[in-house]
Parts: sequence; C-alpha cells; structure tokens
Amino acid sequence: AINRHHVMHTMKMHLTVLVLALLYATQTALSENCPVRNLVNFPNIPPVLTKAFNDFEQLLKSQLNSTSRPGIAYFITYRGKLMLEGGMGVLSKETKNSPSSYTIFRLGRVTKVFVAIMAYQMFERGFIKSLDDPFQNYSPDFEIQNPFGSSKITIRQMLSQLSGLQREAPCNYGSLTSVCESTTAEIYSYLKNESLIFPPYMVPSYSNLGFALLGNGLAAFMNTTFENYVQKNILEPLKMGETGFNFTSSVVDSMATGYGPSGSKVNLINLNWLSPAGQMYSSPRAIARLAALFASGFDVNITNDTSLPDSYAQVLKPETVRQMSLPVYVNPDGTTMFGTPWEMRYQNNYTVCNKGGLVPGYSTLFSFVSQLGLGVSVFWSGSIDEFEASSDIYDILLPAFTTALEDNLPAHVGYPKNAPMYEGSYKATSKLGPLTAKIAVIREFQRITISITEAVNAYLLFVSPTTAKLFVLSSQEPCMTTEMNAFQFEFVYFTLDASGSKVLSFIVPGIGFYTTSFVHTGS
Repeated sequence: AINRHHVMHTMKMHLTVLVLALLYATQTALSENCPVRNLVNFPNIPPVLTKAFNDFEQLLKSQLNSTSRPGIAYFITYRGKLMLEGGMGVLSKETKNSPSSYTIFRLGRVTKVFVAIMAYQMFERGFIKSLDDPFQNYSPDFEIQNPFGSSKITIRQMLSQLSGLQREAPCNYGSLTSVCESTTAEIYSYLKNESLIFPPYMVPSYSNLGFALLGNGLAAFMNTTFENYVQKNILEPLKMGETGFNFTSSVVDSMATGYGPSGSKVNLINLNWLSPAGQMYSSPRAIARLAALFASGFDVNITNDTSLPDSYAQVLKPETVRQMSLPVYVNPDGTTMFGTPWEMRYQNNYTVCNKGGLVPGYSTLFSFVSQLGLGVSVFWSGSIDEFEASSDIYDILLPAFTTALEDNLPAHVGYPKNAPMYEGSYKATSKLGPLTAKIAVIREFQRITISITEAVNAYLLFVSPTTAKLFVLSSQEPCMTTEMNAFQFEFVYFTLDASGSKVLSFIVPGIGFYTTSFVHTGS
C-alpha cells in the first residue's frame, strides 16, 4: 500500500532539493568563501589601508641598495584613481634628489603588454578574425618547422608563451648600445630552417622572439611600424605622456640612472627589431593610466563614479579587458598561471596579474587584481626578482583591501524612502508545500534584507517601488556557490495596493518561483 503521508513528505522535500541543493552541496565541497567583489569608493582612506600603505612603503625601503638599486618609484591605484604614489632613494648616485611619479624608467618586458593590447585591438576592430588564427595568416612569409605535428602556431599561443618558439631571436647583436640590427626578412629567412622546441600549447616557454614576431608582423599587416601603432592607438588615447621608445636627450635627462649588480652604470641599449619585446620607457604617473584601463574590466560602475575618460573604451572595450585578464594556462602547482601576456599567481583568494620587466639597469613590476580594481606598479633602478616582489607586496595589500571592502557595503544598494512597508513575513502555497520569506529593514545602516525558504539570503537593491534586485555579498559564500545558485541581481517584483503605501505580495521569477506569489502576512 502507498503511504500518502510519505509521498507528500517526499514531494515537499523536492522543493528543498530544487532550491537548496546547489547551495548546500557546494558549501560542503568548498570551505573558503569567495573574495570580495563588491567595490566601493572610499570617502576617506580606511585605517586598515593606511597601515597597509605604510607597510608597503617600508617593504620598498628594505629593497633599496645604495650600490646596485639606489632608487625606487611606485604607485597604487584603485578603481582608476591614484591612492598612493611616491619615490625613495636617489635618481642617481651623483645626486640627492629622489625619484618621483614623473621620473622615467625603462619598462623592459612590460613592453609586451602593448603587443598584447595591439593584438586584442586588432581582433576587436575586425582586422584579426580570431586570436586562435595562425600567425602566418597575417604574416605570410613567416615559416618555422613543427617536428611535433602539422599545426601552425597561433596568436594566442604566442601571447601566452605557449608557442613552443625558442627564447631569443636569431639577431645580429651589433654593439653594447644597439642590439638586433636585423630586418624581418633576415629573421624569417633564418627561422625557415629552425624548429619549435616544444609542441604548441604543451608547456609555457618564455620567448622574446615570439613577441618581437607579433609586434613587427602585426604592425606590417597594418602597414605601419610597431612603434607608430602603439603611439597612435594606445599612448595617445590614454594620454600616456613620458612614454615611448626613443632615448632622446630630453628623455635621458628625465630618467633615473640604471645600475648593474656591481653598482656600475649601465648603457641604454636600443633593441631595434626586438623592440616589441622590451624597448619602451615610461613614468609611474603614465603607467597608472594603463593600470586604470585594466581596472575597468570587472568594475561595472567605473565609468559612472570615477573620472576615466571615454578614450579608455576606445583602446579596449571592458569585455575585451576581461578576456585579456583571464589565464590561458595553469601550471601543475595550481597557483601560477600564464595569460596574455601575464605571469599570474593565485594569492590570498585572488588572481594577481603580473608583468615583470627586467632590462640591464632597471626592473619594473606592472600588476593588477582585476576583480578588485586594484593596480600596483614599482620601478627599480637596478635588478630584482619582480615576481617574488609582487608576492610580498600583495601579502600586505590583499588582506587589507578585503577587510576594508567587507566593512563598507556598496553605496548602490538602494534604500527606498518607504522602506518599512516592505518589512515582515510572507507566505506562499505551492504544489510542493508551504513556502516562507521574510524581509527585514536594518535602519541603522539603511539596508533591506530578504530571506526565502532559508535558501536565499540577500540584500534588496531597489530600482523602483515595485522592482528590486537580489544583491548577494560575494564574501558570504564560496565563489562556485554564488555562481551556480545565480541569485545575484535576479529581479524581485512587488505588488502594491491602490494607494501605493502597502505591499501585498512579491514574486521572484528568475530563481524558480515564477508563478509563486509570496503574500505579505504582516510582521
């Protein structure tokens, strides 16, 4: 015989399975909550950040070396705005003046960021059909042997160091101040008889050759030079002064002096054909504008409450910035990754994008955490391990920013003037049994919370008196839970009485309650 009580009980349990299964299953599987994604502008710098900035500057002071690393400049940006900038040490050992935000340093390998922006721009504008196209489609004279198969190396593989190309270009290295005095034709002629050293997409293997090929080859496809393309399409729209390729006398007069490990001055070396791999120079203040570009991708409000000019979207659209900020390859250690063109690290629950720049006499770190809108760059007049320096820096900054954001709810969480009328208990009847909901008003902080069947716990962001959105703080649960439950920004529709002063009911169609009306039953 069928036990009707057992059947009804089982049916009621199905609602819990449908609404809560993902929530509880992922919470069981994942113990760490998601990092903060809810960004706010701070009216004043919170004390926890003030302390972190002081610790950051103390760390940099410990890296000064009067012999081989006498000067440092730096900045921190958040949501496109400078929060900290400065310099310490000396411009050169012959002067007591300190570097500043306008002091010029060589960028070294950070130049590769501009190659990557160029490729993504060309893709965005339709000149490149796909980043997974073979590079040879855009530079037909390029040819290299692939002993591992018939596939041709692609643009994305070259951008992410997964092309299998050798590290350095087969250049005529010239003199101590001028290297790679070769032409593209000469390089291509040599490479026709060479082979890849790894299968494409097998394992990262750093290649300056790959970026020089991309920068020069794609520029030629656009009937220009790499230097001219970057100047017109990136530097000018971003208004990046103190940035370029040629070491004129005025540039040299504004530069920090670079030093080798023994403390001797280094020559400024022109890279010529290798220019896309590491020729550029810039100042901290100019590079901060580049950091703002990469802060914009995951910050949907950045164009509304910061002063970023419209020209930023002319360089790269936010959706393209997001794509460019993602990893392409994850190392077996599970914490280090390669992107286009980033050296990335999973640290303190965040993914940190780094591009280190090492060239004789100078080291540069360009880095950002896209989902925090946080950018950090440091410029040294000597050599240092930029990747390890980044790790030390973010060990200081990431916990501080997490705390500061957790202590400050986003200002865009709406609080209507007639908030009390929404407060109280709600009930609904479904084929699977009774459902309950509760809306509470936190008057002290002017917030409204909603809970539905113990599965949904969120703030209400009011768009109008009859329409709100669910707003879930990302740090309250694991990332996978938030993303698979998909409660974030789902609409809640309220029905009011004829006077508009009393809430009768609400529905939440996007999370499985499409025809279920929750009736207001009072407090």
